[in-house]
Amino acid sequence: MSPAGERAASVRLDATAHDHARIHQAGRDLHVHYGDGVRRTEPAPADCPYPGLAPFGQDDARWFFGRDRLTADLLTHLDERGRTGGVQVVLAPSGAGKSSLLRAGLAAALARGALPGSAGWRQQVITPTAAPLAVLADAITALDGDPGTGAVLVVDQFEELFTLCDDDTRRHQFVDEITRLADDRTCLVVIGVRADFYADCVNHPGLRAALQDRPVVVGPMTEDELREVIVHPARDAGLDLEPALVELLLRDLGAGVDGYPAGRLPLLAHALRVAWQQRHGATLTVDGYRTTGGISGAVAKTADRVCAELGGIGGAADDAADDAAVRSLFLRLVRLGDGAEDTRRCVARAELTASSDDPARTAAIIDAFTSARLLTQDHDTQDRDTVEITHEALLRGWPRLRRWIDADRAGRLLRQRVEESALAWDRAGRDPALLYRGSRLDDARSLATDSPVVRAFVGAADRQRRRAARRRTGTVAVLAMLTVVASVAALVAAQQQREARDQRDLAVANRVEAEAARLRGTDASLAARLDLVRHRLRPDERTATQLVQDANSPLYSVLPEGSAAAFDADGGLMATAGPDERLRLWDAGDPADPVPLGESTAGAAHTLALSPDGDTVATAGYGDDSGGVGTEARLWDVSDPARPVPAGGLFGRYLDDVIDVRFSPDGAVLAAVGRGGIAFWDVTDRDRPVARGRVDAAGESVHGAAFSPDGRLVAVVEDESVRLWEVTGAPVPAGPPVTAHDGFAATVAFGPDGIMATGGLDGAVRLWDVTDRARPAPLADLVDAHAGEVNAVTFSRDGTTLASASFDGTVRLWDLADPRTPLAQGHPLRGHTKSVLSVAFHPAGSALVSVGEDDTVRLWTLPTRATGATDTVWDLAFSPDGRTMAAATGSFAEPGAATVAVWDVADPDRPAPLGPLPGPTGLGGSPAFRRDGRVLGTAGEDGLRLWDLTDPAAPAPLGRVALRRTGDVLSTPALAFHPGGDTAAVIDTVGVVALVDVSDPAAPVLAGRLPGDVVVNAVAFDPVRGRLATAEGELVRLWDVADPAVPVPLGEPLTGQDGWAGLEFGPDGNTLVSLDGEDTIRFRDVSDVDSPGPVRELAGHTDSVNAVAFGPDGRTLASASADDTVGLWDLTTGRRLGQPLTNHTDVVRAVAFGPGGVLATAGSDRTIRLWRTDAAAAPALICASTRGTVTATQWRRYVGDDVPVDPPCD
Repeated sequence: MSPAGERAASVRLDATAHDHARIHQAGRDLHVHYGDGVRRTEPAPADCPYPGLAPFGQDDARWFFGRDRLTADLLTHLDERGRTGGVQVVLAPSGAGKSSLLRAGLAAALARGALPGSAGWRQQVITPTAAPLAVLADAITALDGDPGTGAVLVVDQFEELFTLCDDDTRRHQFVDEITRLADDRTCLVVIGVRADFYADCVNHPGLRAALQDRPVVVGPMTEDELREVIVHPARDAGLDLEPALVELLLRDLGAGVDGYPAGRLPLLAHALRVAWQQRHGATLTVDGYRTTGGISGAVAKTADRVCAELGGIGGAADDAADDAAVRSLFLRLVRLGDGAEDTRRCVARAELTASSDDPARTAAIIDAFTSARLLTQDHDTQDRDTVEITHEALLRGWPRLRRWIDADRAGRLLRQRVEESALAWDRAGRDPALLYRGSRLDDARSLATDSPVVRAFVGAADRQRRRAARRRTGTVAVLAMLTVVASVAALVAAQQQREARDQRDLAVANRVEAEAARLRGTDASLAARLDLVRHRLRPDERTATQLVQDANSPLYSVLPEGSAAAFDADGGLMATAGPDERLRLWDAGDPADPVPLGESTAGAAHTLALSPDGDTVATAGYGDDSGGVGTEARLWDVSDPARPVPAGGLFGRYLDDVIDVRFSPDGAVLAAVGRGGIAFWDVTDRDRPVARGRVDAAGESVHGAAFSPDGRLVAVVEDESVRLWEVTGAPVPAGPPVTAHDGFAATVAFGPDGIMATGGLDGAVRLWDVTDRARPAPLADLVDAHAGEVNAVTFSRDGTTLASASFDGTVRLWDLADPRTPLAQGHPLRGHTKSVLSVAFHPAGSALVSVGEDDTVRLWTLPTRATGATDTVWDLAFSPDGRTMAAATGSFAEPGAATVAVWDVADPDRPAPLGPLPGPTGLGGSPAFRRDGRVLGTAGEDGLRLWDLTDPAAPAPLGRVALRRTGDVLSTPALAFHPGGDTAAVIDTVGVVALVDVSDPAAPVLAGRLPGDVVVNAVAFDPVRGRLATAEGELVRLWDVADPAVPVPLGEPLTGQDGWAGLEFGPDGNTLVSLDGEDTIRFRDVSDVDSPGPVRELAGHTDSVNAVAFGPDGRTLASASADDTVGLWDLTTGRRLGQPLTNHTDVVRAVAFGPGGVLATAGSDRTIRLWRTDAAAAPALICASTRGTVTATQWRRYVGDDVPVDPPCD
């Protein structure tokens, strides 16, 4: 027999298959084929295939199911990183399974050779811990080897860099080093970070780039993937599951209804593990699962069981002592979040036992909870035995621990801060500069602590204070004795005190400025208040400009805690309600300064609606006799807002889970939205509401509903679809449902003019045309609107703006001037520390209110902008009296469609669109006002047009001069009026300047042209002398055009730059500013044309400068740049005034000053912003918009104890 035959004969070919599975046998590998997947396996071990709260490790890969697609995506990204470099980010909510994905998914796949050659790659999986640089150094040493083989560094639980490491310098060094490793392609770098630490990562430039470069987001599993998680490990281990168990687990998890929260996955894993412990032979049973307490109760039941079994450990049988010891242990293992979620912390086992009253008891407790896999023991980089909570799901899933954490939270936060400060002091060699002083020391001394380091820290601070007191006492004694030199000493002391105070103020100002800059991306309102503190301490140009930026940015005031808010139809009344069980009414006539009117006990409402007339409030929330959330809807009579009283109650007679309430536009009908459908009530008599029928859920669950503006339609969101219903009578479908989102659709809203918006679990916002209500048609798809589920969408009253609120903690505003191409309006609004649940516009459009899962209501004041621009804005012009503004909009892709629109800006805080001028103006459309303000000129590819704007609301065409020339377009048409008002200089499309007599605007006449055969790119008139400046090639020429038929050149041409893209005279006519399409602005004195002054430069932009405008004082210059910013400059010093203004999100192309210092800017983001540039007025605007944003605690944290608490605006 041949050797091959001998080997074949020695192979045993016995196997068994269950259900619909098949087994393929060969003389080499054995593959088990399940009905819906393939996995290579080996004989089933006796171990449990479910890890519980612990993540899957690389050795557990055979039991890691449900993430094949995500693992493949991650491998594809990593393969690309091998060629391009860069850090690969894996982003996930707590409990979504990112650690298992990185270890049992990615690391195991690489070890199997999933990428070319990866089976031989060196791998290191680390967590930052409290000493990230030491951990990283060990990992790099372990990865060092043959440069011809690959290496992979996986940084799991990256959030520890922010929760455990309190040294910002070491954080930056760690980020810089892993970024360098990735960019140099020394090794592949993957980091796994919790989604709620996204904002912390954004503050680091290297991480910010990685977050923008295709991060892998770990979300909830699909129902099929969850079945794999439950069934396949059991089959692989030779276990059976009762048929009903899988469906019961899916139901308890919440899969298939409205999607389970991603953080519940560890609870499923733990429930499966304890169900395995309760198995009947080789079968996991329903009874065994129920015995464990199910998904919601298994963790708590396990933890409580361990507590109950602790009796007698450590040499004593004292239940109270055991409970106290468990409580003390777990609180040491939790890091409280200050404005963020609580997290676990890793602590040395020796530290835990040494600090307890009974070390033996504590050690036994640690071992007991470790045996139950609720605690994990390991070794750190210093070879110490460590202990940590296995998963943060325990913090949410064990009620007893949650009560311990929440009890005396403020005191525990103080203790935690003191302990962290003490450890930092100890690590820094006990540097005296890090010791507490003042009120912080008083707070620390009030703590009872058993930590030796904390006791040493507080003792050293106390001794330092006593020494300082003795020094002060000695100084007083010496001064008393030195009476001869008392006067001189007093003067010297006063001078030293002033210098010390100045130095202190400078140090504090710099610290406050740094804190404000750090907070600006996550909490602009708190940052603005800190800017006020900085400006008060050390006022300068930089802080003055920052205050202007703040005053023209979205800012919020914090109202008392709440979970719902709404305005009435005219915006005069606002209602809020929340977990404190109070319904509050506010006078919102001035939304920046709401005034409380009245309140009443209303139960813990989670949603509310205010009738259009402001007389009735509907709330939904906990009922007195309810067994679940949202089982009661109630009406309130608020016709006297000072005394709200209950009216009719709708006690879930048709719905047992009310999640939302909505009034019809006329206020006659209330829709109560429940998971199972929508019930309609006639509330004409609010004391006796009458049922008007209902719409039952066609799918698994209803998530939201909205009335159309005419009240004839209701849009119902179910599962992933939206459906319109006619509700003028009995509800009937207007058409079939339309699939709106991938995954669940979560919210819906109607805007004017037949537009509807939806938001979904996929983070997308979509716009729909519902003019044909039977067949809604998609208008626009904002796929990446948010990084998490969209919880709410709402339109402004005029329909020009859409707001969306998301699980990612932000509110975004969208410009809908053209609903087919919505654009983000400014940057996301950040301030909530958790998911934003709802949002509503004030009817005036100048404010909106948002409600978050952090139980806060934030009232946002929105910066002024002129709505109505449907494309890129190329040019702006104010009328001489400042009451009217014109803008040229259009696209180079459609040059014939350029338009000029007009706004009434008599009140710059409330610009009113007056509409576009009739008919296209063609390429350019450059607008300019004649000196009298009654005539507006526009220059386009078809020549010069004049318009009568005596009544800006009804512009009338006057005369026209056709200047169309044959040949290619060589220059953008532009226009300038002579200060006398009788002559206009117009550039046509081939760059020739025509001089037009406009003394009779109804019959303008071509009076002449400038001589020469060159292309002119820009024109400007001297506002005092009437000289005309033209830019051509590398030259600027000045002309006397008193006689337009015979223009006369003045002096020699001006030189000094390579090209000319723009010209602007100062108000006195002496200064001429020129642009060349680069990032530098040049200006010179041209008062004497025969001897012009030298060229001076303004540098600071990082991309081309597109336009400039002089302020009314003639010294201030504003610049619009392609770097998306607006600069302010002082021409007397040649310096920029502080930092640039940054509210635009795309190229800024136009800038213009109006009377009173109002600055208009616009560009490719289709937004025209009106800025109040008076720095002296900015503090009042900031204070009005940021009530309640600086507490005494925040003052001590961000300003310090060395300055008395004195918040701005108080």
